[in-house]
Amino acid sequence: MSGLWWKVIRKYQTALPQFFPELDETTGWEGWKPVQQISAQPKEYTKDYLQGDYPEEFWSIVGNNPDDTKGHGGSRHRVDEDGNYTMVAIRGDSPVGDLPKRGPYRPRKGRKNYPQDYGVRVTQKKDMPSRRNIVVKPMNVKKEAKSPTAIEHKRKYETQYESSPARKKYRRELERERRKRGVAGKGGKDMSHTKTGKIVPEDPHDNRARSHPSVGSTLKMVVIKAPQMNLSGESAECELCGAMMNAQEVSVSNQQMGASVCTACLMREQQKINQEADDAMMYHGEPMDIAMRLLKDFNTCYQCGQTWEQLGLANTTPFQRSLHEDRCMGMQTSEKDAMFQR
Repeated sequence: MSGLWWKVIRKYQTALPQFFPELDETTGWEGWKPVQQISAQPKEYTKDYLQGDYPEEFWSIVGNNPDDTKGHGGSRHRVDEDGNYTMVAIRGDSPVGDLPKRGPYRPRKGRKNYPQDYGVRVTQKKDMPSRRNIVVKPMNVKKEAKSPTAIEHKRKYETQYESSPARKKYRRELERERRKRGVAGKGGKDMSHTKTGKIVPEDPHDNRARSHPSVGSTLKMVVIKAPQMNLSGESAECELCGAMMNAQEVSVSNQQMGASVCTACLMREQQKINQEADDAMMYHGEPMDIAMRLLKDFNTCYQCGQTWEQLGLANTTPFQRSLHEDRCMGMQTSEKDAMFQR
């Protein structure tokens, strides 16, 4: 045994049978019960199971063959980019846990042999065994045992298939589109053919996932939305951003703006106008301060033409100056005038 295994065993206070499910009392390891149920779990949770830190629910299948977890471990949220995951098994005299109450493997009334047992168990955290009865084993769903003959046959088939005129034209179109977009040799998104005949950029994972026969067509499905029509039968799209508008919005916009403009664009334009107005203001402050500064720009009475210094009103308030202008116009002194005179 390598020194690495002994380091792992000492670090997590574990034993060798906790890493090899085939080691049990039937193979000479006294005190170690056989594996009763297995599950596929993300690789990063291996340490948690070895330390007895279990999830609230542990889903598993009845059995002891690690390869049976590959179908379960093949899901995206359980494997990493290289297809690695961890098989977690439970030792004991019999499987622990209850039949699932949700999901496709739950027992259903009205069907034959209810409650049906599909070999799936859900074990609550409180019912999980001690960490000594937990077995972990690294697994990979991408490793396939192929003979040299099968590998050679696959290579010849792909060579013949990719050398056909149709496939060469297919690749030329994709490369031409990448050069046109300026992304040739730079990685990034794939160029993908759609069912409408166009070539659009697409995430490599989504594009290459359609190469599997179970998906059906390898062409990207394009959802075409019919343009929303207004009451006049015209396409109700915003002329600024292209967003769809309903008939009422188009009618109001055409009456106020003379064009089809959505509410969001109207608000943005109004904010720009308000910002420009704020930037163009000469004075900023209280209304009284603004009025005082504006009145200081007028050094003469606009009725008699004399300066405020000549009239002895240079250091007076704007209200007293307005009273003088009222007198020049022939207006009678009001109670308010008398108040300011006092």
